[in-house]
Amino acid sequence: MSRSSSPLLALVLILFTATASGQSPDDGPLVLPLEGSAEEGAPSKANLGKTVLLTDIPAQDPWYAAVKVLTAAGYHDVVSVTPWNPRRAFEALAEKKPGAVVCVFRPETIDVNFHFDFLERASRLDDDPFVDFAFGYVTGG
Repeated sequence: MSRSSSPLLALVLILFTATASGQSPDDGPLVLPLEGSAEEGAPSKANLGKTVLLTDIPAQDPWYAAVKVLTAAGYHDVVSVTPWNPRRAFEALAEKKPGAVVCVFRPETIDVNFHFDFLERASRLDDDPFVDFAFGYVTGG
């Protein structure tokens, strides 16, 4: 099988799974159950709409303007960890159980090591090996 056909195969398998389970496209996002797990799936249906804004930028920093814009747009659940402490940040995220995290960091903070550490920690909030929330970085203000 060619590399380019694997995403198509994955989509077909997801659609087949959804159809076999009786889910229609109008039922909302497909949440696949985790085999052998007491959890309902990944991501959790209960947390799909819950978004948290995560930042390490202090309020007096010019880059904090991006946080202000996002909070004005309705992202009011803010986890601010200044100075950056990933253990504290992920303890807060584990408590809040978001479905999505908007990450606002200074551009020089985000590098491959930061990203892989973040990704690794995001997969360890519970027992399954999957990332427990969707996340993305705001890279401009």
